[in-house]
Amino acid sequence: MLKCKNCGFNLEEGDVFCPNCGSKQQEESFKDYSSNQTPKSYNQLDFQQIINVSTQMFLKPIDGAKKFIEEGSKQTALILGVVICLIQGFLGIWKTNQIINNISKTIIDFAKSVNSFMSLFNGEYLRDLNDLVDLTQVIDKIKSLIQLPYGKIFLQNAIIMFVIILVVFIGMLIFTNILSKEKSDVLAIFKISVVSLLPFVYFEILSIIASYITFYLGIIILLFGIFASIISLNRLINIYLISNENHSVFITAFISIIALIVFTTITAKYMRTNFMWLINHIKNISNMIDF
Repeated sequence: MLKCKNCGFNLEEGDVFCPNCGSKQQEESFKDYSSNQTPKSYNQLDFQQIINVSTQMFLKPIDGAKKFIEEGSKQTALILGVVICLIQGFLGIWKTNQIINNISKTIIDFAKSVNSFMSLFNGEYLRDLNDLVDLTQVIDKIKSLIQLPYGKIFLQNAIIMFVIILVVFIGMLIFTNILSKEKSDVLAIFKISVVSLLPFVYFEILSIIASYITFYLGIIILLFGIFASIISLNRLINIYLISNENHSVFITAFISIIALIVFTTITAKYMRTNFMWLINHIKNISNMIDF
């Protein structure tokens, strides 16, 4: 990475003036640097950095994030942001399938409980058991006929993650410009916005897996991921943007609250829309099934 000849500030390729001190850079140094770079080496470097930061962030979130912020390029940050959005899209599909399976399982378990309770009074357990088998067959048949809009679900969840990254980025940009005496490093802010969400994505994956064991365990793991991302965001803001720890705490708290509100609002809207579609779809399928 190029550095300013005057103050040593990290520069991006093509920066004629230093964003930190404003001094003009020598164009020859940029030409020499650019001539040594090829599209192939850029691509290899970008994906290698993404693999490295993804691995390091899983076990050492702060150390991995610091290395990414200090060494990662603009291209790497953009690619990592896109990858996180794509992963969130696939996780949305996974969670939707899990919810559908849990709903059908809950209905069957509830019917079994009612059947067992009623058998204590009228002794018609066997007849009710036959009805339960019929109910299970109907539910399985409906599930097999349901065609979920996977593309829509994928896009919705990817949009949610994109909006969260945008909210975190804009929030940090506004507060650092207000509280910091130095000019904000926009690229560093964007890198922090992206990399601070990686712990949440990791724990969301673990949460979905744990939900197959018990729903409550999945919720606990998901909350742990949220806290991990918030703590990472606070540390990175304090290290790279705002040296005052008190200010960084308040900034992190405010941004986190806004991000959670936006996340909850958009998610609730999409869930309501998808749930109404699912109900209408099941009704249409039920009308075609001979009970």
